[in-house]
Amino acid sequence: MAIHLAALAALLSPAPAEAETITLEMSGCYGTCPIYRVTVDERGNGVFVGKRFTWVSGERHFPLPTATFDRFRRHLEAVRPKSGDLTATGLSPACAGDTNLLVSDGPTATISWSGGGQRARQTLVLYLSCPGREARRWSRTVQSAPDLLPIGEYIGTR
Repeated sequence: MAIHLAALAALLSPAPAEAETITLEMSGCYGTCPIYRVTVDERGNGVFVGKRFTWVSGERHFPLPTATFDRFRRHLEAVRPKSGDLTATGLSPACAGDTNLLVSDGPTATISWSGGGQRARQTLVLYLSCPGREARRWSRTVQSAPDLLPIGEYIGTR
């Protein structure tokens, strides 16, 4: 009887909330830009996957202090779309701004936010060489974000 009650309680218990997770993925350029993905969550987990032009290839797990996750999340909040997803690439208004210029040879960053019960999953796709004023500010924010995580020895020099 006790076993049945325990099983019933487990079935009726609400599922644990999904941890807030942020993934930053850097694509390549026409040179040797590091290509990698890093995923961190509020529970202290970090996973780095080096793909090309990084000092470490493959998957590496690392612990992430809560304060470090919070700092990383706050930093990237400046580029998080207010709602939905945002793509700032090519001649899109979000990339070009008030110019009609397109600079090529830069990498693209894809940032995804999920879980945590705050908002629905969101994604920002940002070409890091966008010439628009707002996009340049976003680019500086995104390019400095990896420095807030303990992954410098995995990426190498940038």
